[in-house]
Amino acid sequence: MDKECLKRIKHKIEYDTWCGRSTLSESLFIYKYFMTASDIENWQLHRQRPIDVSGLPHCIQSMWRDPNGDPEVLLRVDIYECDSHMAAHEFLVHFVSQFQTTEVYRRDDVRIGDVVFIPISEQAVLFIRANLLVFLADAGRTRAPLIKLARDFDDALIDKPDRSALAAASHALRISVVENTLHEGGVIPVKLEIEERGEQAFYYRIFCSSGEMLIKQGQLSFQASVEGSPTIDIYATGEAGGIAHQQLNLTVTT
Repeated sequence: MDKECLKRIKHKIEYDTWCGRSTLSESLFIYKYFMTASDIENWQLHRQRPIDVSGLPHCIQSMWRDPNGDPEVLLRVDIYECDSHMAAHEFLVHFVSQFQTTEVYRRDDVRIGDVVFIPISEQAVLFIRANLLVFLADAGRTRAPLIKLARDFDDALIDKPDRSALAAASHALRISVVENTLHEGGVIPVKLEIEERGEQAFYYRIFCSSGEMLIKQGQLSFQASVEGSPTIDIYATGEAGGIAHQQLNLTVTT
């Protein structure tokens, strides 16, 4: 997309008014994401596939069947995993440019994500949560309750497991960093490893009390913001339902 076109779209969607927005009190980064059969409550996961296109973030596309068995109701969910919160906001601009025949509007009255856009027909919902761009759309002849589904899915993304679930954690998560002290604005690589995972894949939700996680030069990393003692809580979710949790404490100096 050329610079002038990008500038026009940013102006149209009032990019500067919401760029960098987060509705959470701490930063969140979602890493190696995939969907599980329980992610859209009561709906049946029909199929899921990864989509990798040069120049675009990694995408997981899934199709879901109506819980009441209506063959005319089909839900499509596309999830793009970006390298950072800000990268997701930039990618949304490019994604919105695809709606050439449909007007999409930012909906501050709808409590979904950090920012949400919905066409006037309400046959799709597009929102950012942390570093994910999430797109839900009707894929059948009969409409699905997209706004409710998007809100429920977003709530699940930011919801932390309760104490009883963590107490019954079936896997151990190990975190490796080269050092625990860094300067403001400094970046350190972070390595995550699930012990005795077998063939089960895991994705990670990482909450930081300050600073943020991001992908830097292809490596999962933490970037410090201000002086202090940030806490990083990492929750791992397995495709077969296994969970793991670990906490990392760092020191940031001036």
